[in-house]
Amino acid sequence: MNYPLEQTFSLKEELFHHSNNTEMTIHELHIKLKELKISEEKYYLHGVYGSTNDDDKLSLTIKKGKHLTKYEVYYKEKGEKHSVRTFTEEEDACQYIHKRLKENKEMENRYSK
Repeated sequence: MNYPLEQTFSLKEELFHHSNNTEMTIHELHIKLKELKISEEKYYLHGVYGSTNDDDKLSLTIKKGKHLTKYEVYYKEKGEKHSVRTFTEEEDACQYIHKRLKENKEMENRYSK
């Protein structure tokens, strides 16, 4: 999904300013993943953080409806989405991705020694 440059910047600003509350936001998730030294090529966060595409990685996209915003988390392989989970809260989606990527990193570290 490609977004106009202006829309991407406004989305980054919106996510950053929204991060002042206590819940984990996409911006905070990105910071936590960087602290864990998880490569940006391992995740896609709505085209705002992480990789520039969602192929072969854990991904999060935001779908804004008329009355509800949905956060879709999935793994995309060969153009097909797998293990799709849909959340109604940004916090829940971010916690889910954080947990999955942290577990993957721990397994990589354990088996690479």
